[in-house]
Amino acid sequence: MRVPSLGSLNLVTALVLIGALVFLSACAERGQLAQAPGNTPFWFEPRANQQLDEQVAKLLAKEAAVVVLRASLQGPIDHYDLPVLVNRLRQAESSLPVLLYTWNSRYLAKGNRSGKEIMRWLAQESTLQMTSLKGTPMPSFGDVMNPDYRRRTVEAIVKALEQSGVDGIAVDLAVRTPRFRPKPLAERCAAHPEFCEQYAQGMDTLFASLDTALGERPLLYNGLWNFGEGMIDDQIELLKHADAAIVEYFGMNPREKAHSFSQDILPYLEVMQHLKAEKQLFVFGRGPWTYTNYQEDYLWQRYLYCAFLLAKQKNTLFKYHASFQVPAHAGRSGGLDVYADWRLDLGEPEGAYQLKKGLYIRKFEKGMVVVAPDDGEGGTLTLDASFYTPEGKRVQRAINLSPGEGQLLFKQRLNRKSASHVIDVQSADSPLSHWQGAQLIQDGERVPYVRLSKVKKTLEGEHDLLLNPVRSLHMPATVNLKIRLREPGARVLLIAEVDDPKRRTPWVVIELAPPKKVRLKEKGNPVLFRTPTSENARFWPYLPGPPLTPGQWQELKIEGNKLSSRFRFQRWSHIRFVGAVDVMSVSVSN
Repeated sequence: MRVPSLGSLNLVTALVLIGALVFLSACAERGQLAQAPGNTPFWFEPRANQQLDEQVAKLLAKEAAVVVLRASLQGPIDHYDLPVLVNRLRQAESSLPVLLYTWNSRYLAKGNRSGKEIMRWLAQESTLQMTSLKGTPMPSFGDVMNPDYRRRTVEAIVKALEQSGVDGIAVDLAVRTPRFRPKPLAERCAAHPEFCEQYAQGMDTLFASLDTALGERPLLYNGLWNFGEGMIDDQIELLKHADAAIVEYFGMNPREKAHSFSQDILPYLEVMQHLKAEKQLFVFGRGPWTYTNYQEDYLWQRYLYCAFLLAKQKNTLFKYHASFQVPAHAGRSGGLDVYADWRLDLGEPEGAYQLKKGLYIRKFEKGMVVVAPDDGEGGTLTLDASFYTPEGKRVQRAINLSPGEGQLLFKQRLNRKSASHVIDVQSADSPLSHWQGAQLIQDGERVPYVRLSKVKKTLEGEHDLLLNPVRSLHMPATVNLKIRLREPGARVLLIAEVDDPKRRTPWVVIELAPPKKVRLKEKGNPVLFRTPTSENARFWPYLPGPPLTPGQWQELKIEGNKLSSRFRFQRWSHIRFVGAVDVMSVSVSN
């Protein structure tokens, strides 16, 4: 049941959370999941294994505390098999824990990722499947009450772990007591309450068996959900046999229209405050799947990040995205996206959060966070000193917040670092030099460059390069290139993130190619980062860029703010080199 307002929250929340808090204080100890130097938990599903090239590995090495991969065990070529991807991440950052995505109670036939590959056997074993109310086997649900099912599941997971070389396991869709979801099991619970108890005991035993089989290797699960009264504290029971859990829907469930601070944020803050030191919680703020403009998305992210900071502990981490997929299947941001807010340093917290006149406040060494709940009325906070926003705006005397707004306030004005940068394309360590169909050319006194050649269809997108993976409210708008087409059929595609006044698409493709006698197409296949085009893909708008002359080196300056009056430029996402192209330099500047 949804809690409609802050005023009706106190008693309901207390009753829902008492069990969780009591359990957390008595939770059995297990070794803590190690963390890399980064501060962001990445749990993502690449649409193609080749998305994880050297450039992405270096990004994760810098930003990630842990990586959960829902990737295929086998890539299109050996260079992108899962064990190679894991090794690539280890080479970029040796302390980065890499966990393999799986299920232990489910099997979903759609897609071709690690969970499906590990649990495929269940579809052929009707005696180990859960049955419906009518007694019909359900291939999507394993009978966790059956010892043979539990044994087979643990064996399959451990085998996949050893084959892939990962550090541990992340279990998705781990519902302990299915009173609310998934629907087929909830129907059995409603008809036979004893089934719910037996199922929960089966899940406890399954997690205990998996815990024993993994030894010191980390075990993470999804998750903590608030789909009904008592569900959060019931889900926490699985932490007895796991190192960490995730909150999948912090702030909102993109599948549902309604969301509220009291239902989708506050219960998780209470869990964070009482989490034992040796356990970890990874909190995933979620963005909508419907269209939002760039600033709307960014400020919603800020609101959820500020809400997370209200109860942040050393063993809690945050990430925001609309979709775990890369790129996102809906919404603005996906599993690889990073927001600049997470890099800002507020210092250590000075006590717990407080509630003042409808606003939630928490002070830190270097500033404070203020949150106006989206189901509240907003409010005004009186300030006893001057503060600064991340964008450098000075705030004095008081600050007004609307419902669903969060503010990061700093005692000192931040030194804003320029997002301008040069991408290395001229050394043996350049990400381009590791691509298939790429050769680093070093001709004595000449400036080195990378020679790219056409790749086969299954590696479409192999020559894609991220331009600005870290989002902020003010992004550099100019791409600088020095390139040469070696044949008339070659071209370069620049992908820009935009605001669309018609609220249809956040993406536009700028095509750089030789002059054509026929008019450039206005729409074409989407250019998803390092991903082959799928059938029935929705077209993206295409815009013409500066014409290129094959056989000549050309220096180009493409300014996003001057592309088209139809769209408002926001960010350069990535660039794709198609066919025979030589690349000497790539940079992004203001």
